[in-house]
Amino acid sequence: MNPYLTVPVILDQSCMHQFLTERKSDVEKAIEFLEGELAGIQTGRASTGLVDGVLVTTYGSAQVLKNLAAISTPDAHTVQIEPWDASVVKDIEKALTEANLGIMPNVSGKIIRMVVQPLTEDRRKELAKMVGKKVEEARIRVRTGRDEIKKDIERAEKENEIREDERYRLQEELDAFVKEVNDALERLGDAKEDQIMKV
Repeated sequence: MNPYLTVPVILDQSCMHQFLTERKSDVEKAIEFLEGELAGIQTGRASTGLVDGVLVTTYGSAQVLKNLAAISTPDAHTVQIEPWDASVVKDIEKALTEANLGIMPNVSGKIIRMVVQPLTEDRRKELAKMVGKKVEEARIRVRTGRDEIKKDIERAEKENEIREDERYRLQEELDAFVKEVNDALERLGDAKEDQIMKV
């Protein structure tokens, strides 16, 4: 994962009530979700992220490709896959073909290569729209997490676990946290769109 795409969300733990501390990671998972989704979107350049999460049915179960092979990018347009066990080459080839990545695998012995073609302008626009959809999916996850935490805060006030002023403070903290996460999602989406649109 590109380090500049990883967006840490940092909150002052000392001022956070247990409701936010316990549920914060549920909301932060939206960032991990989006990073994973964006890694699989082509940019016109080779990236191990295009294939490492592809599910391969082999040895009687489904496994992610990165657990079955060494994946590398020997040049800007080639993804190279070297299975640790040559007997799974056909299974990997089948999984890559069925994954509809827009790139066909090319098998040579026990090495599988996938050549990423430069993107057309229309394809770039299509992919940029897809990025927008993925960002929105992540934002929905954040909203769902926020709503659950809000219910917890309101319930705690009703059950006299916290005072009214604490509820207001917690809701302010929650709103600030959600804004920070949503801003991080936007930055991830913008960075991916920039990669896609760069010729």
